[in-house]
Amino acid sequence: LDIFNQQKTPRTESNSVVHYPVRRRAMMPNAFIATIVALTGVASAFLPTAPSPTSVVHHRSSHQNHHHLQSSSPLTLLSMVTAKSTTTTSEELIPREILFGNPENTSPLLSPDGNHLAYLAPSPDGVMNIFIRSNFAAAADENELFVAGRMITNSPKRAIRSLAWAYDSSTIFYMQDDDGDENFHLFAVDNATLPAASSDDDGIIPTARDLTPGKDVKAQNIFTNYRYPDQILVGTNQRNPKVFDMY
Repeated sequence: LDIFNQQKTPRTESNSVVHYPVRRRAMMPNAFIATIVALTGVASAFLPTAPSPTSVVHHRSSHQNHHHLQSSSPLTLLSMVTAKSTTTTSEELIPREILFGNPENTSPLLSPDGNHLAYLAPSPDGVMNIFIRSNFAAAADENELFVAGRMITNSPKRAIRSLAWAYDSSTIFYMQDDDGDENFHLFAVDNATLPAASSDDDGIIPTARDLTPGKDVKAQNIFTNYRYPDQILVGTNQRNPKVFDMY
């Protein structure tokens, strides 16, 4: 505060020596005082108006209570404001499964021809996998658009978080790593939209192909084009782990 408490006065010259007398002021800068006053006013708005138990026992007057408030330090007032603002009126805790559990379904994506709907939903084991629904008319009548979908992937441990259609409207792409190693591979499910041959085949899940195989190989930058429905562009670091080449 020495910088704020100093005020330079006009210089005086004596024997060719220039003197700059410095006069100190015992008062604090106006801006700092105004800040403290403002904080005190904000804090007083959040303080309870009822007297504390101590004041009731000693029969302290309202004037004494007000004097005690004014004598509190700014840090004490700020801590009281923080404690007041972080309280809640509800004692019920939100269950963890609501905050961190799987959604019933998410990431819906129509096929390019508009005849099929792919989406992510939990498997019977509670792991997010890809489902497909094709018969929209029956689903609308039964009001079970997502429930009646057919699961086309079976990831037992790691959830699938994204999916994409090929422009042939029959192949599904998705990315998946191996037990969390973050080396994501590109997988494809062929003929994902073909119906089961019989009612006994309803539980059969197609086998996904790994399009970027190899240990410590990571895929990224997936590109498709409607002019080449049977081809894709994908970048991998198979040649050099430090760089990615397009294939």
